[in-house]
Amino acid sequence: MSGPAYYKMDNVKLSVRELRWMFPNSFFQFSIALLLKILRVRLKINTATTRLDKLERIEETQLDDSLRNEVTPILEKCRAAGAVFQFYFSNDGDLSDVTKCFSVLIGHDGRCVVLVLYARNQHFSELDVVCFSKFHDGSLLSTSNKAPSFHVPPNVYQESLAGADPQTLFERHSQRLCAFKTAQPLVVTPVSVESILVDIMNSGLDEKVARGLFVKMSDAEVEALRERLKNTVQRCDATHPTS
Repeated sequence: MSGPAYYKMDNVKLSVRELRWMFPNSFFQFSIALLLKILRVRLKINTATTRLDKLERIEETQLDDSLRNEVTPILEKCRAAGAVFQFYFSNDGDLSDVTKCFSVLIGHDGRCVVLVLYARNQHFSELDVVCFSKFHDGSLLSTSNKAPSFHVPPNVYQESLAGADPQTLFERHSQRLCAFKTAQPLVVTPVSVESILVDIMNSGLDEKVARGLFVKMSDAEVEALRERLKNTVQRCDATHPTS
């Protein structure tokens, strides 16, 4: 079977700290996840990701009303803080029961990419904002209002301000940029922003593959996941029929 290579997360390879990040409010869930790690029990996770060649851009008219209602207020705050909207894109290249909509903006001074991520499925929804600045030496500075999820390599300088509004986030990222003396950030333009984002996202996947946290799936595993996701959608449609 030809097609893109898909990668799944191996829960056994998560560190104890990463497990704690995943379950910050439930010691019971953390304990179960830790026990599975110790016993080396690998879970079937309904998400697989692949490397990107380009971003799957979508138009605002393709957003459903509930998604637009969630994303629009935070985009307005980003614009009020000086960021300039560029485009939306989706995670259609992934295999997942989580729908993701990404909104891309450029910081007012062209030194950072602002990514607004809205993710949801039938069990949860999440709205996060991240500022990225990539440097000529390959290092990356990120400032987010989301708690960390994974360890990052030494050349990624990550800071989380949980729950921060866009204005606070932009000001803190700008402060960190001014203090970063070892390299100059790449200038982000409407022409370069997509390639910068593709590079950041592929580098993140490659690092997780290198440490063994993400592993390549066989064709049989990919087809089994497709079937599980199809059944999930059918069950959801049966539970919430359209009128």
